[in-house]
Amino acid sequence: METKTSKFEVEKRLLKHAFHIEILETCQIRVKKMKEIIKFRKNYPKMQDDNFTTIRENSTLKRGDEVLIKTPLQQFRAEITSIHDVKLFDIPTYTLLEDTGTAHSTEALHELRQYYPNLTWNSYVYLIGIEKKSLK
Repeated sequence: METKTSKFEVEKRLLKHAFHIEILETCQIRVKKMKEIIKFRKNYPKMQDDNFTTIRENSTLKRGDEVLIKTPLQQFRAEITSIHDVKLFDIPTYTLLEDTGTAHSTEALHELRQYYPNLTWNSYVYLIGIEKKSLK
């Protein structure tokens, strides 16, 4: 027995198929754009905010890059909003203290030296601005 499919049903199936293709293409684009994983060994208070910074000794990141942020308790997608190559002593004190989760500049330097033992106030570092992204 032959069944007829209405024009509406055919269009509905085509739209459903096209939607799945669009989702697949979007996911593939996101995977290609994800440049790097940025790991944090601690859960710094700054990570509760939608925008925060990180200080790194080396980086190949560029503004607009999408990254995956991993901490001991969470992981999330983010976008690089800025990246500046600066001397450590040129970073504003407030930013330095917030970034390292410390109360004094000397503590901040000690915290950073846990990751970069040869770091001095005259060392060039990358100050990287990060914005959390939703998982849409």
